[in-house]
Amino acid sequence: MAGVSESGLMNGSSNKALDTLNRLTPIQKIALGAAVMTLIAGAVVFSRSGNTAMAAVYTDLEPRDAAAVTEELNSRGVSYELTDGGRTVMVPREDVYDLRIGLSAEGLPGSNEGYALLDEQGITTSEFRQRIDFQRALEGELAMSLRSIDGIDSATVHLALPDDSVFIDEPSQPTAAVLVQTSGTADISNEQVAAMVHLVAYSVKGMEEENVTIADGSGAVLSVSGDSGGGGSSGDARSDATNAFEQEMSTSLRNLVGRVAGFENVAVRVAAELDLTQQEATTETFDSSDADAGVVVAEATATETYSGSDAGAVGGAGVLGPDGAPVAAPAAGDSTYSKDNAERTYAVNRTVESTTAAPGSVTKMSVAVLVNEEAVTEAQRLTIEAMVGTAAGVDLARGDQVVVTRLPFDETATAAALAAAEEQAATTASAERTSMIRTGIILFVIVIAMLLAYRSTRRARREVATPIDIGAIRSAEVETPQLPPRPHPAPAQISPATEASREALEELSTLTDRRPEEVAQILQSWLSEEAASK
Repeated sequence: MAGVSESGLMNGSSNKALDTLNRLTPIQKIALGAAVMTLIAGAVVFSRSGNTAMAAVYTDLEPRDAAAVTEELNSRGVSYELTDGGRTVMVPREDVYDLRIGLSAEGLPGSNEGYALLDEQGITTSEFRQRIDFQRALEGELAMSLRSIDGIDSATVHLALPDDSVFIDEPSQPTAAVLVQTSGTADISNEQVAAMVHLVAYSVKGMEEENVTIADGSGAVLSVSGDSGGGGSSGDARSDATNAFEQEMSTSLRNLVGRVAGFENVAVRVAAELDLTQQEATTETFDSSDADAGVVVAEATATETYSGSDAGAVGGAGVLGPDGAPVAAPAAGDSTYSKDNAERTYAVNRTVESTTAAPGSVTKMSVAVLVNEEAVTEAQRLTIEAMVGTAAGVDLARGDQVVVTRLPFDETATAAALAAAEEQAATTASAERTSMIRTGIILFVIVIAMLLAYRSTRRARREVATPIDIGAIRSAEVETPQLPPRPHPAPAQISPATEASREALEELSTLTDRRPEEVAQILQSWLSEEAASK
């Protein structure tokens, strides 16, 4: 019974709606259709403007990990986008954390890179396998760290770690070879090379910076093993230092001259030659003092003296003859022997000087300044030339040059740029005004259509009841009094604007009755143009 009642109620409601629609005039039906289409177009526009915000669920993924993650997202029916060459997976922002937890529960991403390798080791893993896995994990972690540097798209690290042994007194030092690939045509600066060298060297125990070699994808060696600088070749360092000096000097001089002639009326170029050779000098000076004024540090003196005596007769000693009998020595005469020996050590003055000359001294410099002849006079040019020479530290003795020239500037490019900017601004403003006017017209038409639909619906539902006095009719049949004719009221005054609006509505109603399909197509085209403009 309940089902029958509900179906009957629904049928009654649908019949009432159909009856209401059938009682509408053609223009009322068109107005109602326009209102419905307006609501649909507005819903479409709002749905397009409210695109779902996307956020990264995983970044810097390997191709196999990205494929596994996207496959799992497809199985879950989650919309996603791939960016950064397929290395970044974007999902709706409100689902980022839930999906990250759910994918982690599924073991995704399952890349065997970095310290994740050590998670697979068990208690039965051999020592050789543990050492190899640790080296691979360290290489993977270093590669991921290098890829986080701006401009580095991919990195591969190879480590040569010596074996620890008690039988080796001085083990060899570990070395590293790094291969990096840049993003697009970006170049790796010397600062980035130095950062990579430091990062790798201080991540491996016992590794020195000079034992790190870095190369790029084109085969160019950026840092050679044995180069402790880690900043690229010496030619690149020299060129960078020279360019930095010239740029800084040019900017300083332009700011100085620009305060007089205007920054748009000055051009400065500086060419410099720098001595980037680092020199170290050690000087030792000795100052020996004489014996009289010197300070004795150590002294040794020995004296030996003999006087005359018969040394041969002393104690019966003599010379043996051929038969072995002693032979008396001849008598010795008077003799004297004397020996003096003295050693003295004096303090010596010793001066040691060590001098290190820092690289970067200017050996020659040329400065060229171009000013707009309309901005400065000849007298001002001479003053600017002297001022620039003083500010740049120009030394004419070493061959430096300063030239300040007045020439007319070509302002066609500037004028063209200003004209293009003004034209672009005018075009943008005109497009905005057109869009606003079109939006206002469409909104006005929509409001009018909705008002007409509302009024038509109310008129269709309204029932006009005229009361009839039966008693008066019967009395009129008995006796009909002669009543004076009632005067007709004077017609109301209608303004021209009201009359024109009434005529326009009548024409629109007539046109709608005659060609309802064309009117509906016009309204639909207006709504489509508004939706497309947004």
